[in-house]
Amino acid sequence: MARNRRRFRNLPWRPTTANLSAANDNDFDTEYSSTLKTALRYFARHGLSAPDAVQREAVEAMMDRDEPSFRKWLEICRTFDRRMAASLSRKAARKSSSQS
Repeated sequence: MARNRRRFRNLPWRPTTANLSAANDNDFDTEYSSTLKTALRYFARHGLSAPDAVQREAVEAMMDRDEPSFRKWLEICRTFDRRMAASLSRKAARKSSSQS
């Protein structure tokens, strides 16, 4: 051990011990985690057309007037494409205001 210290004595930097905790060890919100898992599952199944498949699910829920399901699909759509989700949200708002 002493020999190693002598070897590094003249270096401009000193070797230090590394932080061994994971860099991505985040405590995700369970709702977000569920949304992300569903989005990844759709991506695995549909590939690059996954946002379109999710949008179809959201539109179908909107047509069925299933608000909780629509909100879930809208969040998953937002995971893929924020613009698409914003457009879909505006369409839903227009539809709900025209039916009121």
